[in-house]
Amino acid sequence: MTAQAQGRKQRVSILLRTLNESQHLPEMLRAVQAQQVAADIEWILVDSGSTDTTLDIAWQFGMAHILALPPAEFSFGRALNAAAGKASGEILVALSAHACPAHERWLAFLLGHFDSVQVGGVYGRQLPRRDAWPPVRVDYERCYGPESVVHESVANVFFSNANAAFRRSLWERFPFDETLPACEDQAWARCVVDAGYRIVYDSRATVYHSHNERARQTYRRQARETLGWRQINGTAPGSLTTFLLEWSVSSKADILHILKHRRAWRWLLLSPGYRFFWALGRWYPKL
Repeated sequence: MTAQAQGRKQRVSILLRTLNESQHLPEMLRAVQAQQVAADIEWILVDSGSTDTTLDIAWQFGMAHILALPPAEFSFGRALNAAAGKASGEILVALSAHACPAHERWLAFLLGHFDSVQVGGVYGRQLPRRDAWPPVRVDYERCYGPESVVHESVANVFFSNANAAFRRSLWERFPFDETLPACEDQAWARCVVDAGYRIVYDSRATVYHSHNERARQTYRRQARETLGWRQINGTAPGSLTTFLLEWSVSSKADILHILKHRRAWRWLLLSPGYRFFWALGRWYPKL
C-alpha cells in the first residue's frame, strides 16, 4: 500500500471500452474486485454496439455508469473521452475489457507512482494469454519487457491504454485525439511528456491480454495503427523494400521463437502467411 493510500482512500475511475466482450469480461471484473488496494473504485463502461451478453454482465456486476456509443461514431479516443467525462476519480485507469490483471497487486503498482507529482501516466506489462499464437507472443515480448522504464523524452515515449493509469487533471488539459484511428495513447503521452511530466512503465503491473486474429483482422489492426502513427508523425509510406524486409524479419523472429520453445510446430508453416498480412497492413493501410 502506498503512503498516499495509507493516508486516505484515492478515488479511482476504471474506464472500459467494450464490444462483445462476454467471453473475458467476468474474469476481468472478478480480478479487479480482488485487488489489494485502498481505493474507492468506480466503473465507467462505454459500449459501442455489443450484441452478446456484455451489458447484462456489466449490470450483474453492479456497474452504475454504462454509456452507449454508436458504432459509426466510435474511435478509441472518443470512447475514452466519453468515459473520462463521466468519471469522478482523481486517477483514471484505462483497461481493456479482455485484459485480466495477473495478480492482486496490479492496481496498487499502477497507483503507487502517482505519489510523485512529476508522474503523469503509468502503463503496465501485457503478457500474452496461454492460447496466444507464436507471432502474437513475439510481438508482446518485444513491446513489454521485464524491466521497468521511466520515459522523459518525446523521442522514445510509449504508452498503452489497454493497461494504464493517468491523472484526471492531465486528461482535462490533454483529451485524447478523437480523429486518430489508433495510437491515441501515443499521441497523449507525447503531449504529457512535452509538458514536463514523466510516463512510467511498471512491469509489475501485469495483465494477460492478447488477440489471436485471422488475416483480415490482423491486416486491419496494423492498418489502423499505421495510419494513426503516420498522422501523429507526418511520416510518408514505406517502400516495397521496407515491406519485404519487415515480412522477412518478423517471420524469422517467429521461427526462432518456435524453435527455442519447441512447441506449436505448425506455425513454422503458418507464420509467413500471418506476417504477410501483418506487414501489408503496415505498408499499405486501407480501412
